[in-house]
Amino acid sequence: MTSAGEPGLGTPERTRLLATAHHELNTPLSVIRGWADTLSQLWDNLSDDERRRGIQTIGRAATELATLLSGVLAEVRSDNLARHVQVGPVDVAAVVREVADRPERRAEAPAGPVVALTDATALETLLEHLIDAHRGSEPDPATVTTVSIDRPDPGTVRLTIHTAGAPPLPEFDLDEPLRPADRSAVTLRLLAVDRLARALDGALDIRHGASGLTTSVTLPAAP
Repeated sequence: MTSAGEPGLGTPERTRLLATAHHELNTPLSVIRGWADTLSQLWDNLSDDERRRGIQTIGRAATELATLLSGVLAEVRSDNLARHVQVGPVDVAAVVREVADRPERRAEAPAGPVVALTDATALETLLEHLIDAHRGSEPDPATVTTVSIDRPDPGTVRLTIHTAGAPPLPEFDLDEPLRPADRSAVTLRLLAVDRLARALDGALDIRHGASGLTTSVTLPAAP
């Protein structure tokens, strides 16, 4: 086995990322605090419609906060995982079948093993983040995400994720990692995926067309 660990965001970029994440997290938190104070202090003076609107606003802000926190934790945990990957022969077909073992996911993997040089835990985490980015924060349960495997050439194994009808993923700039702000949680997951892919000596490709969203990760095949 060999260890891999390409550097991801450097210290200045990570500092900017965390500072921006702090700002983004404060926005829904301020909404929650503001409406909580208003409701607690003025409850008797508010109409039923005003109370209902305040409670609904708190609920939406709490959902936004939870989604952002999930994205921040995904990026931080993936960065830590990427620093400690242990690369060796792994049956990626087994990993794909495990990841796709949900009603809204479908695996298209050979019955037998497909062996690549990777880290099973890091690869599973990468695929989970990528599928979450595909499906967004409010996925349609009827939409199926497919995870498939092929061998473009004898030296590589490619894992492809496809979701029909999914919107394009946001492009991200390491100088402005959380822009656009309305999709910052998805961007954080993409940063996590990119970090893990490079740690595994893999190549990440993202395409969007008439058939939907397709992303692939190419890994070195085991000799």
